[in-house]
Amino acid sequence: MVAEDEPLARAVVVENLRRWGYRVFIAEDGDQARQALLAHPEIRLLITDWRMPGCDGRELCRMARDLERPRYLHILALTVRSSRTEGLQAIQAGADAFLVKPVDPSELEAQVRVARRILDLDELNAQRIAELDAIDRRVRLDMEAATRVQVSFLPEAILQTSGIRCASIFQSSRHVAGDMFNLMDLGQGRLAGYVLDVSGHGTQAALLSVSIQMLLESLRRTRGGFGGASPEPGEEVSLDDPAAVLRMLNRRFPVMRQSGQYFTMIYGVLDPADMVLRYARGGHPWPALVDARGAHLLKDSAGSALGVFPEVRVDSEVLHLAPGDLVVFYSDGLTEARSALNRREEFDTSRLLASLERTRGQGVIAAVADVERALREFVGDQEPHDDVTVLGMELLGQ
Repeated sequence: MVAEDEPLARAVVVENLRRWGYRVFIAEDGDQARQALLAHPEIRLLITDWRMPGCDGRELCRMARDLERPRYLHILALTVRSSRTEGLQAIQAGADAFLVKPVDPSELEAQVRVARRILDLDELNAQRIAELDAIDRRVRLDMEAATRVQVSFLPEAILQTSGIRCASIFQSSRHVAGDMFNLMDLGQGRLAGYVLDVSGHGTQAALLSVSIQMLLESLRRTRGGFGGASPEPGEEVSLDDPAAVLRMLNRRFPVMRQSGQYFTMIYGVLDPADMVLRYARGGHPWPALVDARGAHLLKDSAGSALGVFPEVRVDSEVLHLAPGDLVVFYSDGLTEARSALNRREEFDTSRLLASLERTRGQGVIAAVADVERALREFVGDQEPHDDVTVLGMELLGQ
């Protein structure tokens, strides 16, 4: 587009551009140029006189920069030789460069070549951005599919057996999560429940968490969770023995030296006949107990994170329960969730216990629902920075 009100000056610019192989739109003033720019988004180079009747070069530059165009518009302003400030004014108004009049064809050609290089780079960048967008769309679709697969491994949010009622929360900070939890029927009324938290986020963490879950489920299906299930020759493990399960997983997944990962886990077996919960932790947050005394944390020996050392010390804890008592396992994504109002403030165990205290005596479904509500109010609409898992288990009356 050439916007020039002087016929001779306009002819010099237009004829040279055509001779160099360009398609040229012509405007005799700024108003015509503005209409042409609106009607023809394919225009990539605007050469405009700075002094024109009506819409002058300054106004045309500013208007052109405000237009939403599919590609960058390069602007070359034509200024008078007698004015030293017009060139600077043109740049400030949005022009990329300027030439003084009368226009020297060799200088014009040089400026047009510079413009062509810039516009070619812009075109190349646009193509690369389009390619990256296409790749991003494919990755998002793959991640969404992976999320559906991962979620399919999770138990129902509310589950009840003859002596146990369970409720859970699962929120991923990414499409796929490093958190995993499950409930496994071990027979004779016993129920195993665990929460697993793999370091990091995304696909790598999700693959490890799903692998661990699939191994445990395989043991449950093949041997019913009793002595004799041997994932490695000479290694026997019972799914009724929480500490043995964690030690076995530590040996089977030495991920620190392989990929720099580690994982924490809490695994418990609830027996409603004996009204006992046996559990073990490997570097995982303390569980919470809600009983007749109130809501409080079970501060036992923690053990270290799993997948780091060949051997790890894990101790089993035995918790005697009464009907109506409930135990809550959770990942640190819950207690470390940050406030929408103050990013330095965390949800912390104090808010977890306050929520559990509010619903004491109302059962596990109400308790877990209130924790979810309190968390949602605390973090607001922001995406969680870590995966959040909560698993509550309530011992029902006989």
